[in-house]
Amino acid sequence: MKAILILLMLTALCATATAQSFIAVGAQYKNGGFKLYDVPDAKSEDAQSVGAFIEGAYDFKAGAAIVAPRGLFAVGRNFPEHGVNVTEYDLRPEVELRLPLAGGIQPFVATGLNYYKVHDGADQLNPLVGVGVQFHEVRGSFYRVFPDSDRGDARGYLYRFDYTKKLSPFGLRLSGEVFTGRSDLKKVSYEGHIITFRAALVK
Repeated sequence: MKAILILLMLTALCATATAQSFIAVGAQYKNGGFKLYDVPDAKSEDAQSVGAFIEGAYDFKAGAAIVAPRGLFAVGRNFPEHGVNVTEYDLRPEVELRLPLAGGIQPFVATGLNYYKVHDGADQLNPLVGVGVQFHEVRGSFYRVFPDSDRGDARGYLYRFDYTKKLSPFGLRLSGEVFTGRSDLKKVSYEGHIITFRAALVK
């Protein structure tokens, strides 16, 4: 709860600053495959999800560095290979610290939370910490996703690539993510991967 309050305060502070910002609205597609954890010869189950998302960020100077609160919210319809189709929600607030260097290179560290919920079903709240590099319009990052201390649910690694081209009046933002890891439910655990593609108009 304290982490959520800190992230909200930083976002509010940033919104009042004279900052370069972006907001992106677009579509997303996810494809995943999971199997029972630590079960030999377990069969993999596939699922696909189609939905929409909104993403935004603010950059403001903090001495020689840049502090950038960011946020991502997505809604999708999940179609598992076996089972009932469900509506899913993703919310990811985070804050990053970037250091501009010569030649447009900006290494950064980031921290935040990843909240995932299935409509009328289970939810997960996982802290994450990441590192990455931004080079002009291109960003690459790597995150460690930690299990929630109360539920011990998802944990693993998140790899992300972003490309943003700001034009007038609208630009283009493309993102790709790969999550590999494990998710614990009440009585069983699954391991596998999720691949996500996002495309949006950016302002």
